[in-house]
Amino acid sequence: MGKATSRRGAVRSLWVLLVLGGCDCGTRHPCDGVDCSGVGRCEELPYDTGAYCVCQAGYHPTGGGLECTANDAANPCEGVDCGGYGYCGRSADGAAVCSCFPGWHVDESGLWCLRDGPPGDGGSTPDVVEDSFSDGDEDAPTDADAEPDSEGDGETDGGVSWRDEWVWEPATNKLDLLILMDNSGSMSQEQESFAHRIVEMIMELIDPADSDGDGRPDHPAVEDINVGVVSTDMGTMGFRVSTCSDSERGDDGCMLSRPSPSVLDCEAEYPAFLSRDPATAESYGVEELAHDVACIATLGTSGCGFEQPLKAVDKALFENAAPGGCNEGFLRPDSMVAMILVTDEEDCSVDPAHPEMFDPSGDHLGHINLRCFLYPEFVIPIADYLRSFQRLLPGRLGSVVLGVIAGVPPDAPECVGSGESIEACLDLPAMQERVDPTDPAVLVPTCNTTMGSSYPPRRLVQLAVDWVKGGGRTYVDSICKSDWTGAIRGITSEIVDSIADDTVCVEPLPFDPATCMTSCYLFETLNSDRPCEFDPGCPQEWCPAASPESLDVLRPCRNPVTGEACTPLLRDLGTEGSAGFERRRCLVRQAPRNPFAEHCGDSLVPSAAGWYYLPGAWYGGCSNLRFHNPGREELIDPESSFATLRCRR
Repeated sequence: MGKATSRRGAVRSLWVLLVLGGCDCGTRHPCDGVDCSGVGRCEELPYDTGAYCVCQAGYHPTGGGLECTANDAANPCEGVDCGGYGYCGRSADGAAVCSCFPGWHVDESGLWCLRDGPPGDGGSTPDVVEDSFSDGDEDAPTDADAEPDSEGDGETDGGVSWRDEWVWEPATNKLDLLILMDNSGSMSQEQESFAHRIVEMIMELIDPADSDGDGRPDHPAVEDINVGVVSTDMGTMGFRVSTCSDSERGDDGCMLSRPSPSVLDCEAEYPAFLSRDPATAESYGVEELAHDVACIATLGTSGCGFEQPLKAVDKALFENAAPGGCNEGFLRPDSMVAMILVTDEEDCSVDPAHPEMFDPSGDHLGHINLRCFLYPEFVIPIADYLRSFQRLLPGRLGSVVLGVIAGVPPDAPECVGSGESIEACLDLPAMQERVDPTDPAVLVPTCNTTMGSSYPPRRLVQLAVDWVKGGGRTYVDSICKSDWTGAIRGITSEIVDSIADDTVCVEPLPFDPATCMTSCYLFETLNSDRPCEFDPGCPQEWCPAASPESLDVLRPCRNPVTGEACTPLLRDLGTEGSAGFERRRCLVRQAPRNPFAEHCGDSLVPSAAGWYYLPGAWYGGCSNLRFHNPGREELIDPESSFATLRCRR
């Protein structure tokens, strides 16, 4: 499946080629040796892509799909990752169920996503010539006698097949900002420095300066923002460890909003996360919001010394942000996302399969301070978190910013900045982990300044490098500096650039300048089976039944009295889903435009609400979609799971 990209933040695919040779091993079934923990059965994945477990009721797949783990009674979605190709939500009866990305479908258990087609299928660029139809009959046919897709395989019985691309409606004024703050005993000065500078970031984002005096702000303002704070404390899996007061779960990735006694004039209490939007802007000033962020971001230093920042962020943004979770409502599908990680230690997000990492009596494992260094196999791989975070905004990673303020050497330019150049930081001698010969219970620090000691954050830097390579944005700086102005300005700049970049560039589409229309279709998939929004000018009851698979034979809606054809803004395409979790699909109208105007009047609003297409030749090489819905903020429902651009191959 193709993916829409932001104009400057192109998503690049990462491929790994594994070549095997010299093995006369015979044929081995992928389920050989897989017992699914004794509570499930192993099934071969479609298209020879491996195997996974179909677990019994009350269990879900884990361990890459090859084990079964009991569901959490309090939070059924805990640990359910849908194979990495969907999101876990709750059905009407409260049970966990996966919503799969386009090109994937849920299995019989409802807890794993399976491919619709073989790997690579659906991701190629169509053989079309931009600015003109590829043949004389590229317009969508209206012959009601044409054959539908009786098998539901994306190809009609007459031979038409589709290419899908995820898209989104730009919402450049919305930001969901998550701050991960280390609250261990060594972070007092660092939290104070951050509290001072985060005020500047909030002010710049919401009320940008006019540095050149031209009467316009330097960049678009963020008009709608959520700000939440989580700690690095994720517990110690039941073992009693010094400094870790909650040995089970710690703060568990839930947002913290207790006001800090060290910051003056804080409110007595705050909601789980702070919010400001156009409706509350007049009563909730920018200065007040910025001060409140400082109040909740200063967590104190009583947290667990076993820092697990990536595990905390992952749980905060996925499991805990799902319906019924402690962070419900924080993430919005039409918003940019920024994650700022502040810690003076390396990430030590321990794999749940290795609780012995925390056992203070496990002398055979070495000193507890060194175990993350000694046993990297006990820690969740960075690749797992990369894949997880890429689910935040599928197809638009340029709108996700990762900021890291950690223990990189403060005087090393290779370790400060954005882009792939920070990869050189990992090769510096100061970034190599080694036991301190003067104190065999700790590693050699990367810095030892008035701000305290910090240690090589190799995993965090590697994640930042991989994030950039995958199309995301990042900025890395040192926590060891006494002045954090550069760090906060660098992260702010990446967020600002993301705002300016939120243009939906897509693969070139077939386009007819004589009608100003493309023969592609756009439909949204809601997160429930609620009806498509009512259009009084063309109600759903005037429209014949339709589905995403029958778009090539779409029959028009007609007024039953006059017989006149009409096109609703949103047309019902039926539901999809299983296991009691249905999702409605709604076809979004392509807006009519003026073929007699230059570039079809792309500088003017269309004559009716809907979406329309601008060829790359008209827009600096970026073939892009525009959305127009007079009197409303969004054309695409903000509660949609995703929107799909569907074109003929």
